[in-house]
Amino acid sequence: MKQSNTITLFFIIVSTLLLHSCSLGTTSKSSEVDPNRNPRPIYNKTYSFEKANSLDDIYDVYTEFYFDYYPEDLDFIGDVNVYGYENPKLYFPEYSTESEIILKDVTTRAVEALKSIEVEPYSKDFYDKEVLIWFCEDTINNLNQPTERYFAYQNFGAQSLVSTLLLDMHEINTLSDVEAYIERVNDAGRYLLDIYDQVEVGIASDVMIPKSSAMNLFSELRAELYSIEKYKDKLTEAMDKLDIDETQYAELLVRYDEAQENHLKPALEKLIDQSNGLMKTSLFDNGLSELPSGKEYYQTYIIPHHLGLDLSAEEIHNVGLSEVKRIKEELKILLQSMGHEGDIREGIQSVQQSSLIFRGNDAFVEYERVMDEMFLQLPKVFYKDNIPKNNPTVRYFDYNSYLQPTIDGNREAYFNIVNTGHASFAITALAIHEASPGHHLQISNVLDNQDARLLRKLLRTTSYTEGWALYSEKIALENGFVKSDDVKVGMLLSELFRAGRLVVDTGLHYYGWTQEDAENYLINEAYFNHPEFEVQRYMTMPGQALSYKIGELKILELRQMAMDSLGNSFNLKDFHATILDDGYLPLSLLENKVRGYIKFNK
Repeated sequence: MKQSNTITLFFIIVSTLLLHSCSLGTTSKSSEVDPNRNPRPIYNKTYSFEKANSLDDIYDVYTEFYFDYYPEDLDFIGDVNVYGYENPKLYFPEYSTESEIILKDVTTRAVEALKSIEVEPYSKDFYDKEVLIWFCEDTINNLNQPTERYFAYQNFGAQSLVSTLLLDMHEINTLSDVEAYIERVNDAGRYLLDIYDQVEVGIASDVMIPKSSAMNLFSELRAELYSIEKYKDKLTEAMDKLDIDETQYAELLVRYDEAQENHLKPALEKLIDQSNGLMKTSLFDNGLSELPSGKEYYQTYIIPHHLGLDLSAEEIHNVGLSEVKRIKEELKILLQSMGHEGDIREGIQSVQQSSLIFRGNDAFVEYERVMDEMFLQLPKVFYKDNIPKNNPTVRYFDYNSYLQPTIDGNREAYFNIVNTGHASFAITALAIHEASPGHHLQISNVLDNQDARLLRKLLRTTSYTEGWALYSEKIALENGFVKSDDVKVGMLLSELFRAGRLVVDTGLHYYGWTQEDAENYLINEAYFNHPEFEVQRYMTMPGQALSYKIGELKILELRQMAMDSLGNSFNLKDFHATILDDGYLPLSLLENKVRGYIKFNK
């Protein structure tokens, strides 16, 4: 069975943020940046914590630095002027030794300042303090790692941020937005050259993406070059709606053409040549375990970064094997109750073959129907304050994903689906995961929290986010949201696939599995018939795939702990509010929060 790849769209942004904090080579700021442009804010400002005497003071200083350093995250806000920032959406990230030095210095001083502040345990300030410490220490930890991280790779590599920001995130509603967009297109060329330089540093250290990934990257970059006019199309469409006189309109287009032809296009061509070379010269074609220090890097940084837990690769691998076995037994029992007494795969194929396929507008209608159906069930397990006001808008996109609304509320939330056939037995699991009670419900709780600090709405943790979305699928099954046995099969297959990821990801990056080993495991044990795209994703995004199942299992473990401790006084709505009300938390901090919930409710 071919199941759709899903990933929250904001993870693309997060993954590029993480690349900032990796240990870079000795490259400096690109000499090809226009010398007449204003220098980036981080080179003009002093970020001082000396007079920061409270948590608010520390957050004020670090938030200013964060947005100066990570300008791409400003696009999640919307109208940044509302929050006191003057139209800074001119830049892409920077990968340079100079910026890394500033990052390490400011981040280290932030941790020192945070640790000097006393706050009430289990309070909102406690979690705000601890989350920022965790984020900063995670950044420093990565800075101290060997250079093992990939930069450019297919689909979700650092280069994908160009189209993500320029096409989907950067809003053009005013003349100043137009000018900022042109500046950003100009800076996109510098950004891609930074990526090129870091890939070259990796090559010199024998850190290269696998040959098969290089081939896919080459194809992706060539397609990007061939469709480069899409950025100009977006700009002109927006400009046509604004009151711009003909002379100024023409001048703006000249500036855009210069940015595209002199900066963006040459940088793309250079990356294309580089990926073409890697197709022939890469020393590898499998996971991190092939790299010089890859196995150690996977254990000491990748796993704790994505999970926020102290787990070994061996433990995760064994959990995956155990979960795969358990879920397959559940599938077998369900299929037998449906009259499928033979092989599990035959039963699954029978469900597939009888499933309706929705295409075009019919797919939108069906996803909207399922979302509406699930929305009516939410009051059973959530308080009204934890339920979003509406569902996201369904639209076609390159991959199934969720795009959160801007914090200012001017851009709505989107549930992205691929433009292909969608089988009825699989639609519900995807709708629950991406909409409600999954990502949309969870993220709405973060964004709608009027008491939350702005930065806390953006410091995301992968295992909390993806763990909750998979847990939400479990909620639906446990509480009778789903009646159809065919749909229950689809949901168990969704869970089985996530369990299989634990085995495959650790297999590739710790146990030395080949791509073929990983593909065969997903086909034979998770009944996932076309795993090539997924395995390519795991090879170049190590550890991210662990987040779903490990996060879900941790939430289930904490729920059981609360049920055991509170007995008859346990309330599922209270538990869910506890998980949701303080925003994104590393799993270790989430456990602390649930222990506090138990303590105060005994």
